[in-house]
Amino acid sequence: MEGQSGGRAGEEAECIGKSQGLTFWLARPEDYQEVMSISDDIYWGNDYLPYRYHIWMTQPHRLVILARKNSKLVGLESGLVVDGAETVVVEGLRVSPEERGRGMAGILQCFVDDFFKRRYPTLQRARLTRIDDPGPQRSLTWLDKRSVLSLCCEAGQYHDFLFHLRTRLGEEEGRKNPGVEEEEEEEEEEGGEKSPAPELLFLEGRDLRSVLLLPSLPSRVSLPAGSIIRDWLPVRPIHSNLPLLDRPEHIWLVDQPQSPSFLSLHTRPYPIPLGGGAECLSVDLFGTSVALARQALTQHLERASLDVFRAVLVHVFMHSSLLERLAQFCEGGAARRCEVQWDQVLMEREILDRE
Repeated sequence: MEGQSGGRAGEEAECIGKSQGLTFWLARPEDYQEVMSISDDIYWGNDYLPYRYHIWMTQPHRLVILARKNSKLVGLESGLVVDGAETVVVEGLRVSPEERGRGMAGILQCFVDDFFKRRYPTLQRARLTRIDDPGPQRSLTWLDKRSVLSLCCEAGQYHDFLFHLRTRLGEEEGRKNPGVEEEEEEEEEEGGEKSPAPELLFLEGRDLRSVLLLPSLPSRVSLPAGSIIRDWLPVRPIHSNLPLLDRPEHIWLVDQPQSPSFLSLHTRPYPIPLGGGAECLSVDLFGTSVALARQALTQHLERASLDVFRAVLVHVFMHSSLLERLAQFCEGGAARRCEVQWDQVLMEREILDRE
């Protein structure tokens, strides 16, 4: 793959095409304020782009494309090439408030697909995650859906919430079987003894890569459409994607490295505009064990506690079968379930050669 990324500071703006009255440009670091000006009310104050925009400018195999109408910025979409240059993951789509509902997003998406196909001829598909199911669309194929538990924790109450979770797990009494509830323990065939759930282990380096490259991993931990969705970014666990998955800011857990049935990760909290300034913490759970999901969530929140300094919004992404049991596990603590509830929908569209 070619090492492509967004513009660098000080570069002149580069027009890369025109379509239906719009001109398209590669974004530069100095376009930041203009991009923020069209981002009001994006994701209810949970917008990640203020934090990630400048990171995107330097990320290999990523392009950030701006749409202008009469020189005024009216839209943005970014794409990251993954899966050995077979897939572009499109992110960050936004349209200025005055142009919303006028088909602008469709024009932008069509241009982005074509532009990436010219830069990376081996591309076969554009993949995206979104917060709702748009229903049947000719251009989009529905792949999978995950449930999301969103929790709001006020400043200074994070450790109280952690204490609540530890209590629910029985840690104060020196629990012997971490994360195992009585109704979920399996009795051995002889003797009637109950077997504990495996201890979840932190993964990094060579051990992490060995687990991610297990051919049986997608089926063992119920990966959605065979992909690891890391804080909204779906990539297949293959060798070419390891630089995206094995990063210092990603904290991984697994139950059994040789034959995993549960895998999870969180990314370190990042700032969001919510309430005048808060932090967002994303936890991704892969597997269907309620006991291990409870244990993993607690361990991830404990590990993240050193990085939480303000009010925090926690998003927990999981198999739909886990949602209500995990929500019940968190009830009664210092964190409250957010009123806005949504799913994470994974979709893709085919990228065709256009003459």
